[in-house]
Amino acid sequence: MNLNAKPFLLLGPLLLGVVSAQACAVPRTPAMSQPSLTLSPQDEQALRALMTELDQRWHQRDLPAYLAHFSEDADFVNRAGTWFRGRAALQQQLQWLVEKGRPEMFAMRTDLEAVRAVAPGVFVLIQHRDENVRKSRATFVITRTGDVLRVQSVSIAPVEPPSPQAPPQTTLR
Repeated sequence: MNLNAKPFLLLGPLLLGVVSAQACAVPRTPAMSQPSLTLSPQDEQALRALMTELDQRWHQRDLPAYLAHFSEDADFVNRAGTWFRGRAALQQQLQWLVEKGRPEMFAMRTDLEAVRAVAPGVFVLIQHRDENVRKSRATFVITRTGDVLRVQSVSIAPVEPPSPQAPPQTTLR
C-alpha cells in the first residue's frame, strides 16, 4: 500500500496538539460580519400588503395575478417536499390543484407571524396557514429591486401538534 505522507506531515502537528486550532482558524474580517438590519416601516407595510394581495389572489384562484408576484426562476417547495423550479413549473402544479378541487386549500386562513430583513433588499417572512384539516408554516424569501417586490422562494412545512416535552414556541413580530 502506497500512502502519500505529505498530508500526514501537514496535519500531524495539529492532530498532536503542537499547533492550536485557533492558529489555523480563518480570521473574521469586518466585511464578513453581518450589519444589523432593521426593517423600515415602509418595507414592512409593503411586504404586508404583498402578502395580503397574495392571499386574496389565492382565495380567488387567480393564478396569473398570484404568480405575477413571483420571480421567473422562483423556487417553491410544498409540504410534501416536492421542489418546483421556476414560475412555469409552479403554475402547472397550481393549475392542477385548481382543477382537482381541494376547496380547503383555497379557503385557508393565514397569519403573518414574522417579517425581517436579512440583507439590504432581502426579506424573510413566516406565515402560519390553517386549512381546518391541517396546518402549516410557509417561509417566504422576498426581494426588493427599486419599488418592486418579488417572491424568490417559498417553502412550506406541516405544523405538528406539540409534544409534551416541547419547549414553548416564541412568535417574532
